[in-house]
Amino acid sequence: MIEVYPIGTKVTLEGGIPGNIIAILLEPRNGIQYKISWWNGRERKSEWLYDCVDFEPSKYTTQQIGFINV
Repeated sequence: MIEVYPIGTKVTLEGGIPGNIIAILLEPRNGIQYKISWWNGRERKSEWLYDCVDFEPSKYTTQQIGFINV
């Protein structure tokens, strides 16, 4: 099982910029990236960032995901 922040979680980027998680990418060896979206004036931006290195979640609620071997 892997614990991730759910899509829709509000985050704070460097410089105090508010954003939201809009997608999750699972990489080999338990690497997790989150696609974060935010507004810069009238322009909406998004970027893939690593958990707690590039952003801070506003709430620490996580959910578990996992795969069953068939």
